[in-house]
Amino acid sequence: AAVPMAPPTFGALPGSPITTASGLNHGINHSINGINGHSHSHSHIIAAPTTEMPPSSSSSSQLHRPVIWSSAEQQQQQQQREEEQPGVDEGPAPEVPPSILCIPPLSLKQPQNGYINVTPWVQRLFFVHTYFVYIYVFYMFVLAFYKGYALEYPRYRLWLEMLMLTVIPALQHIRFYFGHWGCEYGLVWDLCLFCIFGSLTMLLLAYFLFFQAYVMPLDTNFLQAALAILVFEGLCGCVNGLQTLKLATTTGFQVFLLWVSMVSFLGFCCLLTKWQLSPHGEVPVTVSLLSVVQAMSPSHRSG
Repeated sequence: AAVPMAPPTFGALPGSPITTASGLNHGINHSINGINGHSHSHSHIIAAPTTEMPPSSSSSSQLHRPVIWSSAEQQQQQQQREEEQPGVDEGPAPEVPPSILCIPPLSLKQPQNGYINVTPWVQRLFFVHTYFVYIYVFYMFVLAFYKGYALEYPRYRLWLEMLMLTVIPALQHIRFYFGHWGCEYGLVWDLCLFCIFGSLTMLLLAYFLFFQAYVMPLDTNFLQAALAILVFEGLCGCVNGLQTLKLATTTGFQVFLLWVSMVSFLGFCCLLTKWQLSPHGEVPVTVSLLSVVQAMSPSHRSG
C-alpha cells in the first residue's frame, strides 16, 4: 500500500528530540525556497511589465532642477541642435512672389535665394532724385505758363505739353516704387516694370528736350541732368535684372519679358544718344529769356 507523505513541517517532527531554533529557521528557509521555485515555474506565462529606470540619481535630479535660460543660451542650444542634425530635411524653401504687389502688407519680405543687390547705392539715388523731380517739374510748369503767355503757340500745342507735364510725376513715382523693390529683392515683374516705365519717362523728357515748341536754355540744363540720372538708374536695374535671369525660380516667360524690357530700355538709350549728337533741325525753336522779354516790351511792339 502507498504510504501517504507527511506535510512539510517547519522545524522537527512532533516527538523529535530536535526542537531548537536552528531547526525552525531551516524549515522556514525551505518553505521560502519552495515558493520561489513555484513562482519561477510560472514566469514564462505572465511577464511583469518593465519600466526603464533613470540611469542615475544625478540625472533625475537635473530634470527637476529649475533652469532659467537666457536668450543667448537659447540661441547657442539651437545652433548646437542644428549642427548635430545636418541632414534633417526642412522641406522645400518658401516660394518668393514675383512682384511686391503679390506680397501682403506688413509681411516679412526676403530676397530670392541666391540674389544680392549689386548696386545698393541706387536706393539713395532714388531718394535724392525724387526731390529733384519735384524741382524741375515745378520749373517746367512755370516756364510753360510763361511761354504760353509771351509766345504764340500752335493750336492745342500748349495744352498738349501741359498735359504731358502732369504725366511726368506719375511716371517717375511708379518707376521709383518698382525700381526700389525690384533692385532690393530681385523681383522679376518689378524689374520689368521699372525698365518699361523708365523707357516711357525717357521718351517724355526727350520730347521736352528736343521737340517741344520752344526750348529755353534753362529747360536744356535740368532736362539733360534728369535724363542722365534716369539712364544711370535704368542701367543699375538692368545689371540686377541680369542677375535675376540666372536664378532657378525664374520661369521662361519671365525671362522673355525681362529681356524685352531691358533691350527696349537700352535701345531708347542709344536713340537718346543719337538725338543728342545729331543736329536738331528746324523742329525745336530755341529761345532765350532775354529775347522773350524784348518781344514783350512796348518799344519793340511800337517799332
